[in-house]
Amino acid sequence: MRMSSSTRSWHFSLGRPNCLSSSGRDNTSGLHSSCAAGRPSHSGVPMNERPSCHAIAGPSISGAGSGCSRHAESGRLTAARNYRAISLLEKKGAAFAMRLLSLFVCVCLSMSVASAQTGSVSLRNVSYPFTSLEVGNTVEVRITGAAPFGTVTVVQNGQPPYVFGTTNAFGDWSVQAVETQEYVGAYHQVWYVNGVEVPPINPDPTYLPYAPRLPSFNVYSNSLPSGTPPVLASNQFTSCGRPQATAFWRWTPVGYYSSTAFGNSVVATAISRWNSAQNKVSMQYSSSALDIWVYDGSLPAGTFGATALYTQGCSPCYGYRNECNGTCMNSSAMYYSDIILNAAAINAFSAAAGASAQNVASHIVTHELGHALQLDHSQPLIKNGRCSEVGSIMYESVNPAFFCGVISPTSRDVTAVNSAYPSSPPYCPLGQNYCVGNTCP
Repeated sequence: MRMSSSTRSWHFSLGRPNCLSSSGRDNTSGLHSSCAAGRPSHSGVPMNERPSCHAIAGPSISGAGSGCSRHAESGRLTAARNYRAISLLEKKGAAFAMRLLSLFVCVCLSMSVASAQTGSVSLRNVSYPFTSLEVGNTVEVRITGAAPFGTVTVVQNGQPPYVFGTTNAFGDWSVQAVETQEYVGAYHQVWYVNGVEVPPINPDPTYLPYAPRLPSFNVYSNSLPSGTPPVLASNQFTSCGRPQATAFWRWTPVGYYSSTAFGNSVVATAISRWNSAQNKVSMQYSSSALDIWVYDGSLPAGTFGATALYTQGCSPCYGYRNECNGTCMNSSAMYYSDIILNAAAINAFSAAAGASAQNVASHIVTHELGHALQLDHSQPLIKNGRCSEVGSIMYESVNPAFFCGVISPTSRDVTAVNSAYPSSPPYCPLGQNYCVGNTCP
């Protein structure tokens, strides 16, 4: 049973030493000893400095010159005793008040310690961070900063508490396990240390929506991977009022240029991945032949990258033949492609995941280059955030694809390129004028 806040306060204050006494000051004897020395009398002379009347010679009670009488001395002694009694009562009251203050300070300190030692708990997919848990994944629960040597328990799906272990001297504890088919299902877990609920720390839900989080999460069965990406439909191309068609590159190599703030190496890495995976359409850097241009721009929220495709319907060469290889520059021929990167979204995603923005940007450019090669998203698109769903670099979502390690074209992507380009387009040098006066259908 979870303890109430009042129970926790009582538990932490019970049996603790007096906080002020522990600093070396005695809250009673010190005060009393200061009252014992230098007590003032009615005559203004400290009692411990006046001569004793018993030491004065002479039988007279009121004789002149004695400097002291039994009655007067008795009165002074009585006054002194009364003063001492009052002083003691005042000091004892002060000492009692100090004890109460000390106890209050101790209780407050105890409550502060209790509050500081609740710690935090997190749930993590060790195999593929920030992706959904599925069969075969290693899962980890980690508690940090809780009470040292505290008993770790969990209440799962409303069942009785289960004792898992004990925190170490730093209040830390963790456990790992491999998910199997028998654990597939929905869970609600609340974790405790010494009966005190440990609050969860969960990843950013905006950019990491599939990351496991407490208290509620799922363990999934494995999925069939997304298949071979289809070729883009004709309505995905801009033809500037000319007949609509799916367009393909009519020459190779295709020139690319980059002006993204993420750096040229980000784009070069993505280009290299495609050039290594397939041999139908080669892509090379060019500062003049801008067949593909990669740059930063404004995109809708949640969109990391986009590709715009233009056919020769937008070109002054429309209806003419390619000067280099004689192919017809009609709506089924590519003119150029823009790849736009949402730098703000990429940076925010990278920060949330603790990943390199350059690595994330390179993954996104690799995906968008697939569109520039006329590939659509791989299907079926099952978005539960499992790595088993991702079978292609053309999987639509950067999460989980990036965290699943799918950063290069897969065999399915190569099959798709070979389907789009049964043979490689004819060679044309970069920067050459691509059209002549000869018209074509």
